[in-house]
Amino acid sequence: MLGPIETFINECEEHLTALEEALLELENNPGDNEQVDRAFRAMHTIKGAGGMFGYQFLSDFTHHLETAFDKVRKGELEISAPLTSVMLTAKDTIELLLRAPEPTGDQRLEAERVLKALYQIVPQDSDQEAPPDNSRQVQSKPKQPPLHVIRIQFAPPANTLVHGMEIYPILRELAGLGECYVTTLCNSLPSLINLDVESCYLAWDITLVTEHTLNDVNDVFIFVEDDWKINITDIDLQDQQENSDRLGELLIERGLLTPQQLNYTLEQQTSLGKLLSAQGLVNEAQINAALNEQQATRNAKKKITGQSIQDAIVRVPATRLDKLMNLVGELVIVQARLNQIAAHRGDEELLSVAEDLDLLTTEMRDHTFNIRMVPIGTTFGRFRRLVRDLSCELHKNITLETLGAETELDKMVIDKLGDPLVHLIRNSIDHGIESPEQRLAAGKPEQGKVTLSASHAESQVVIRVCDDGRGLDAEKILAKAIERKLINKNHNLSDDEIFSLIFEPGFTTAKQVSDISGRGVGMDVVRRSIQELGGRVDIASELMQGTTITVSLPMTLAIIEGLLVTVCDEHYVLPLGSVEECIELTQDAKPKQGSKRLVNVRGELVPYMHLREWFEFDKRGPDIEQVVITRLGEERFGFCVDSVVGQYQTVIKRLGKLYEGVSGFSGATILGDGSVAMILDPSALMNEAGNANNPVMH
Repeated sequence: MLGPIETFINECEEHLTALEEALLELENNPGDNEQVDRAFRAMHTIKGAGGMFGYQFLSDFTHHLETAFDKVRKGELEISAPLTSVMLTAKDTIELLLRAPEPTGDQRLEAERVLKALYQIVPQDSDQEAPPDNSRQVQSKPKQPPLHVIRIQFAPPANTLVHGMEIYPILRELAGLGECYVTTLCNSLPSLINLDVESCYLAWDITLVTEHTLNDVNDVFIFVEDDWKINITDIDLQDQQENSDRLGELLIERGLLTPQQLNYTLEQQTSLGKLLSAQGLVNEAQINAALNEQQATRNAKKKITGQSIQDAIVRVPATRLDKLMNLVGELVIVQARLNQIAAHRGDEELLSVAEDLDLLTTEMRDHTFNIRMVPIGTTFGRFRRLVRDLSCELHKNITLETLGAETELDKMVIDKLGDPLVHLIRNSIDHGIESPEQRLAAGKPEQGKVTLSASHAESQVVIRVCDDGRGLDAEKILAKAIERKLINKNHNLSDDEIFSLIFEPGFTTAKQVSDISGRGVGMDVVRRSIQELGGRVDIASELMQGTTITVSLPMTLAIIEGLLVTVCDEHYVLPLGSVEECIELTQDAKPKQGSKRLVNVRGELVPYMHLREWFEFDKRGPDIEQVVITRLGEERFGFCVDSVVGQYQTVIKRLGKLYEGVSGFSGATILGDGSVAMILDPSALMNEAGNANNPVMH
């Protein structure tokens, strides 16, 4: 389990994401009250939690933002581009302040700079209210908001203070919501000899009269609701005239007194509270708490509101999931070894046990996969801010459309996918989308569009970055490649082959270098990063219509279904998700066309590479070989091997330093007999084979 501080930081990051999404949505739809409340609630929660966990500067800073944004809630302030920009900058500042409870001098100066910019837009003097805007009346609060009487009972665990949490910020936060009647309960206080000075023995019973709702009160406890004993009840004032609860009735409702005890005491004709206290039936603190409620509600009847049962969510460090995945991987290896031993011995009973273990291992593997899978929308969300900021910087009008945000991918893959996608989107905005004037002159809408989509395709996830910009100029790219001597001018290349040249290191056609792109670095890094994830990048473009970059990735990097093959008595694994079929190839049935090897697959000529020659094995191959046909993106490609062993559950192991930088391999795995098999990277091998100077294709 994560510690309280780690949980606080993680949940604050989630609230910051929600804040950013709400602000960006409000920039496009200023009248969206739901997003206004969402942004305000995120700031309010961060402020309260920051004070409770000792992040006082962060709490004070966020309080200024909350106060300013409250004017938006009241309809006193319009959402505008300057306000959104300042709020987004403030969100970035909160991220910096989360790194330490005590900010550095530079962080304090940055926070002061943001607040200064904020109060240039929002008047700091609360007396100077903006005139109401009739167009925003829907956002205005009622002049006389209804009052709520809420009873709050909470008891922190004994180790609260040890974990660095404080109680006072909770009380201060509640006091800020309205009129508080606070009673401290000392029932659990031990004797002096058993008292632990670092433990918390107190509980609180609070009656709050407020204009805020029950949800606002619940937000105060959002970071401790799983660990503290909390009971929050909204008291119904509608029935106060019909039902008049007296002190004795309140004590009976709380289970502190029986009706018989109440009746006996009332016969004494003395002050009820004093009598009950004197008889030891209830203590003075409990009487005071009941009196507070009686006073606050004006003898109103309490209505208990049930709490919905929610699915329990346990937060654990990602390293624990990685460890679990590694253990499952080792179990898969042991299970494969058991299968091999059982098959070798021919023991029916042992084979039955091996089959049962195989089923259980597969089920455990699948469940472990599901634990690691997260929606790719967690990554997509950050790009709305990127598109917004770059559009402002470049004076372009661009919108981002996201599709398939619910598509799930291994968290490890998602963590490594962010930077390549950032570069692709920056390129689309800088090089792809034209200026508003150029778009209008070309007969296009003034607003450009970048579409980021994700979808499942068998065992892979396909991500596309599309723009409706100017597209790639094949002739311009070809001329630049010839100038840089990347290719021979006599080469006859297709448009797709020309487009792939932009992935060459240092290649750029930009005439000017900007802070955004144009330096000739990045696209080669993008391809290398995607290939390290076992994926592939493809480009399709049409001049003046736009460009689509397709990234194909495996859903996980831990365990895959593979196809085990042999080449010169050595075992290799091809990812089964990319395999379409296997066909036989005899020595006299190897058609050639030009410089490429092609195999006839039901009338379609598919290029292939000979792995025996690629690995430079001298030994002659069998008379009948196998060609494994794979599909990589929109292309089909074959790999000629000696034989196909069959499907194999493959645990991916990272390559050691000896194989770093060696193209064509994505990892290794351990077979059931303990030997090592290399995992082939079809995408990298295909790129190598596509090189015109590659003798394997001759």
